[in-house]
Amino acid sequence: MNRTTKRIACGLAVVGLGLGSSPADAQEKVLRILSWGGVMQDNQRKSFFDPFAKEFGVKIVEDTYNGELGKVRAMVAAGKVETDLVNTNPQSAITGCDEGILETIKLSQIGNPKPQDYMDYTFLDCGVSTNIYTFIWSWNGEVRTREQGPKDIAGIFDPVKFPGSRALRQRPFATLEWGLMADGVKPADVYKVLGTPAGLDRSFAQWNKIKKGISWTASNSQGVERLVDKQVDYSAIPSNRFHDAVYVAKKNFVPLYDSQIYSHDTWMIPKGAANKAAALKFIEFSNRPDLQARYAEATAMPPARKDALAQVKADVREKLVSAHFKNELAMDYGFWGTNLDQLTKRFQAWAQQ
Repeated sequence: MNRTTKRIACGLAVVGLGLGSSPADAQEKVLRILSWGGVMQDNQRKSFFDPFAKEFGVKIVEDTYNGELGKVRAMVAAGKVETDLVNTNPQSAITGCDEGILETIKLSQIGNPKPQDYMDYTFLDCGVSTNIYTFIWSWNGEVRTREQGPKDIAGIFDPVKFPGSRALRQRPFATLEWGLMADGVKPADVYKVLGTPAGLDRSFAQWNKIKKGISWTASNSQGVERLVDKQVDYSAIPSNRFHDAVYVAKKNFVPLYDSQIYSHDTWMIPKGAANKAAALKFIEFSNRPDLQARYAEATAMPPARKDALAQVKADVREKLVSAHFKNELAMDYGFWGTNLDQLTKRFQAWAQQ
């Protein structure tokens, strides 16, 4: 089995119901967490951190970062691991696992969850996810109505029927896949095709159609800001950013739900974390369906645990991007773990031509 699809093997060590009463217990009463900051971390705190601290008597010490795996590499290399739990993307969890800078996580260590009860790719060798989010296209409803915009992903790549600029991050993942889907490749075949020279050329051929109108962004927030300011006609943004813009900031954004690409927010434990037991207990705790449901209500990011959906309030459930899945694609982290550096170089060279 390859690293993308294989499940975590069940080990012998089992984390108890409490955090134990060993000599290391005092140390385990502190859990140091590194996450993305902003509204996202605020919601993590309300949905997961505070309830965990209250139930287990653990002090949570938070810090923020920009998602760079290099920060974890440096800590492990120096032998000064200053965090116990890191929220990351699955690609980093796979790469870090391959590099040996992360702790492996066995199902037996986190309550023996059944992978079939969760979304695909929830469990990796060195990572466990609590929620998914998607990348979608959107436009400003003050500029064009839903009826005036594209009906499917092929429309995004049609500059004749749908002229104008497109805001896009300058990166290959959750990008090259759209080129193939716009060219008629079914989601189930995307990575098989993308892994061939001919398939890669097919994707770039689609992007060439609209390349002159691409407005490159350096962050997800820029993609939203340019829609708000009407600087671009269409923008590729994460679904949680879409939700915040529409339901919190009350912006008139129209979504294109066709061909969403979904990814996960993943927890990983740096190699040598002082409070590994508390980190594992937190991961087990975060798998509770009621907690994942509350987080989904706060963020509109669907839970990784399938049965948690039933506990999400009905009016919120309708707002979840998963309620509008159509030709959706689960990002293949094994593919990107293997090909990210190579395809990033080619993509950036293409973008700069």
